[in-house]
Amino acid sequence: MIKERTLLALRLYRILDLLIVTASFILAYYIRNLFSSLHPINNYLWLLFVIIPLWGILLHYNNLYYSQRGKALRSVWVKIIKADAEGLLVLGAFFFVFKIHNLNRTLILLFILITTLLLILERFIVLKSLQYLRKKGKNVRNLLIVGTGERAKRFIKNINKHSETGFRIVGCLDIDPNKVGGSIEGAKIIGLSDQLSEILHSEVVDDVIYALPWSKDYLRQIKSYLSICQQLGINGRIIADFYNWHDIFSGKIFIDELLDVPLISFSTNTGQLLHLYFKRFIDLVVSLAAIIILSPVMLIVAVIIKLTSSGSIIFRQNRSGLNGRKFHLYKFRTMVENAESQQGALRELNKMSGPVFKMDDDPRDPRVTWVGKFLRKTSLDELPQLFNVLDGSMSLVGPRPLPVYEAAHIKHDDRRRLSMKPGITCLWQINGRNDIDFDQWMKLDLQYVDNWSLRLDFKILLKTIPVVLIGKGAG
Repeated sequence: MIKERTLLALRLYRILDLLIVTASFILAYYIRNLFSSLHPINNYLWLLFVIIPLWGILLHYNNLYYSQRGKALRSVWVKIIKADAEGLLVLGAFFFVFKIHNLNRTLILLFILITTLLLILERFIVLKSLQYLRKKGKNVRNLLIVGTGERAKRFIKNINKHSETGFRIVGCLDIDPNKVGGSIEGAKIIGLSDQLSEILHSEVVDDVIYALPWSKDYLRQIKSYLSICQQLGINGRIIADFYNWHDIFSGKIFIDELLDVPLISFSTNTGQLLHLYFKRFIDLVVSLAAIIILSPVMLIVAVIIKLTSSGSIIFRQNRSGLNGRKFHLYKFRTMVENAESQQGALRELNKMSGPVFKMDDDPRDPRVTWVGKFLRKTSLDELPQLFNVLDGSMSLVGPRPLPVYEAAHIKHDDRRRLSMKPGITCLWQINGRNDIDFDQWMKLDLQYVDNWSLRLDFKILLKTIPVVLIGKGAG
């Protein structure tokens, strides 16, 4: 019954959210209309057939239709803001692809603002109301803890700190008869783990939490306990910190499936698959548009390179990409044709610490052509990498790809930079490029990987523009 009520409440959430989204659009229209007359509202209502299903999908994939019991309000608000920001990006792409230019942009921005505020207000009112009821002993979920070790103690202590979540511990079970009647962290030990079935028949329990110590018999015990829960229709949950993973692993831990096999997964990135799809979509749209717009510039650069030095126009080099995948990076050639073969003789002039070779803007470097110096200073040599973005080997934003022979010398934590697709620009690019040392460069890359978001990509792209214009840190 409780599960059915939860599902009903979440369905009502969906309906209420979509009503709020619809009302926000209409409200935005009338507010915008107060300042200057728009076309009749009927001219805009067709957009609701795009907005309503789109917001339904985005709110769902941002995990807003799972039980938020035990979640901090801030985490819920962040999910709403992210969903609305993604909606704005998708609408912008939709208008661009279908060449819809007659819609008032202020109306759309006002709609995003209003729907964000109203959805946050809705969640605030509902969650605060539920927290009040739970503190009064209503809308509670009864937990039975199997185990009394350190794992169980940490869990119970956390539950005791957050009475607003509505979790109430019925008691604990142990394997030692001498402990029955005692307590841990204020929770009574009411029986033995072998008595699980009869205790579930006599007590009101919504969830059984398994906090048993790891042992060779652990899986056999869990299978037996889960089978009992399944027979009685009670949720069985396993505390999965067998090795104190949070103490040794700073990434994300989540449950997923591979060919119907449940897996506990560890990831150094955000695991936000939908956001990564948006990142790829933005890469495709922007790189294609940039190639079309900048094609005259690229043609002029190509002609100048051909006329001023012998050799190919495009420089191709093997680089290490996502998780070490090798790909050909494209740049306009800025050096003489046999430049790579001369690198060994110039090793002592290397300006960069670590395994990376850099001597940009060094007058002693005989390899760079006079045209190449200008292309590097203005970053025009990077323009062919738009084709790398288009074919998917690179992204607009990401850690800069290193040559394969240099990437092979990067070890340990620094290898985590390969867990994101390499980019044309990155934190290193906007923080001085060749003016910072190798260790700081690696720290910036790991900072990007560990804190990646679409918002961060957008900020980096915006900051790249003035960096390119003034040539900061460029060779």
